[in-house]
Amino acid sequence: MSPKLLLQPFLENCFTHAFQQVEPPWSIQINISSSPSDDGTWVISIKDNGIGFSQAALEQIQRITEHLHSGQTLELLEITKRGLGSVGVENTLTRCRMFWEDRVQFNVSNLPEGAEIRMIIRNRGETI
Repeated sequence: MSPKLLLQPFLENCFTHAFQQVEPPWSIQINISSSPSDDGTWVISIKDNGIGFSQAALEQIQRITEHLHSGQTLELLEITKRGLGSVGVENTLTRCRMFWEDRVQFNVSNLPEGAEIRMIIRNRGETI
């Protein structure tokens, strides 16, 4: 099981932000894979060939993921007060953390061309 609309905000942001200053062809790669050791770990990766995250956006998302990894969840009201246009992503990360608790880890990074959001989800009973 997973939270509803898990990928939608990330894909929407590709078209809203990542591809705005990039000429086609555009590419979004979604990869969902299980661990080779079959320990119940899943990796969800979303990559695009857009402009990548600005330094400010990357730092903001990394602060949010650190906040979530520390076991704290963000209140929706707190998220919407930021007004930075990333409410969908922040809300999705928060919902994932609430759903999977300490079994989910987020990594957000810029690539040479584009960006990647990666979620690592461990089987019940194992923490990250």
